[in-house]
Amino acid sequence: MAGRLYDFVSQAVAHVLAVGSPTRAAHYLRERQALLAYQAAQRDGPDRGWRGSKRSGDADLYRDAALVTARARDLATNNGYISGAIRKICDNCVRGGIKPQSQIKLADGKPDAILRKLLERRFARWARRKHASVDGHDSFAAMQRHVLRAVWVDGEILVHRVWVNAKGVAPFRLELIECDQLDSLVDGKLSNGNKAVRGIEFGPDGRPVAYHILEEHPGGRMAGLPGSVRVPAADIIHVYEKVRVSQTRAVSWFAAIVMETRGLSEYQVYERIAARLGSAFGLFLTTPHPELMSGPMPGLDNKTGYADVPDYLQPGQIVRLPTGTKMEVAANPRPGVTYEPYVKASLKGIAAGVGVAYQSLSQDYAETTYSGGRSAALEERLTYKGMQQFLVEKLLGRVWEWFLEAEALAGEIAMPGYWADPETYAESVQWQTPGWSWVDPAKDATADEKRLAMGVTTRRRIAANQGDDFDELVDELAEEEATLRAKGLESHLAPVGTAPAAEPVKEEDDAEA
Repeated sequence: MAGRLYDFVSQAVAHVLAVGSPTRAAHYLRERQALLAYQAAQRDGPDRGWRGSKRSGDADLYRDAALVTARARDLATNNGYISGAIRKICDNCVRGGIKPQSQIKLADGKPDAILRKLLERRFARWARRKHASVDGHDSFAAMQRHVLRAVWVDGEILVHRVWVNAKGVAPFRLELIECDQLDSLVDGKLSNGNKAVRGIEFGPDGRPVAYHILEEHPGGRMAGLPGSVRVPAADIIHVYEKVRVSQTRAVSWFAAIVMETRGLSEYQVYERIAARLGSAFGLFLTTPHPELMSGPMPGLDNKTGYADVPDYLQPGQIVRLPTGTKMEVAANPRPGVTYEPYVKASLKGIAAGVGVAYQSLSQDYAETTYSGGRSAALEERLTYKGMQQFLVEKLLGRVWEWFLEAEALAGEIAMPGYWADPETYAESVQWQTPGWSWVDPAKDATADEKRLAMGVTTRRRIAANQGDDFDELVDELAEEEATLRAKGLESHLAPVGTAPAAEPVKEEDDAEA
């Protein structure tokens, strides 16, 4: 309506100006149209009702997040494509867990090898399921998978630090809490002067100071009307991705493909029903003698007049029909020729929304070429690496800080200078993420050898890309070589300081030269 009024007023003014100067009227219209230069702002045509939202990120989430989350959970439970995509993502990003590698140094700047290995061993001990989780059910690696899955499906999750009495291991545990348990009724201005947004309390500096968490899940069978507990922000990690600066909560990463996936699922259900109906075919009899269909006829041994035609056909049965009678099958060929193109097109859109290759999502490799499959695999791995970095930044770095603080408080190992500068310890860590095998082992190994010879990479980086810990590889190689020598077997590694022998030149190569 506003667009039409704008055009009407513009045309009216132009007509008035045209009485005195048509050139001026034309110039006026051009200037007015310049205000609507973006086609995306077109106000007429089939998209005239498309307005979008101008609300803040939190306002949009307040209205829609609960329904989107419920639908995403349903798809993650009942849709094979989404369920498989989540499992594939977790397997590629987390697999056996993302592990810390301490990089702490001595006062002179040299690596503190003893403290590094000690911290890594103690973290590995804590990361076992009997120590890492409050209920003792999940290891830290399993909790990483839980967090990644929750972010995809729910958009967010809370990780709660719980202090415990423990000997020989860092004295804290982790509790994973679905964000349904954030008390959304704690919202607005609080009595202490702070502001709350759907259960998250913010201080004057705009940073979270506390989380108001319901004692029971509101969707539990025995939940009733649970009260909430105020938990300091120092003991909570709120894992979510901030897409808009005006949001403090999050929505499912599947939000953009929920309706597309639902539509495909419904279409396949209807096609299955149609195919089942089509397989239960019926038969129709046509005859040029309508009197045979009207009732009992003299000389026919039946009461229906159908010349002993049975109601159902039996395997191997022979039925004699009156002369001229024809039998026709009710054809219902389903699914039709449009089924496969529609499913494939829908899956490509879903794969693009998830960030994985179509072949990987659908398990359809029939038309995949080697070069195309390689390009898709490399592009997909960039997506996985991005998600690994998301976990490192939003979850793992903070858990490492908690671990260091717990170890320092326990006092079971010496951590020189920790309380004077805990940030140095927190920053001195690298995370070993799961890697992937070479797409083309021979070519990729040769490429790594050349990069190593050129000095543009290191063995540590090559090992990390494969998902291996270089220090562990070196220790295993040394142990393996010692075992071989002890048993009088030949070592497969060249002695230190020797170069591999050059390959002999073939005679035909000499002739060609």
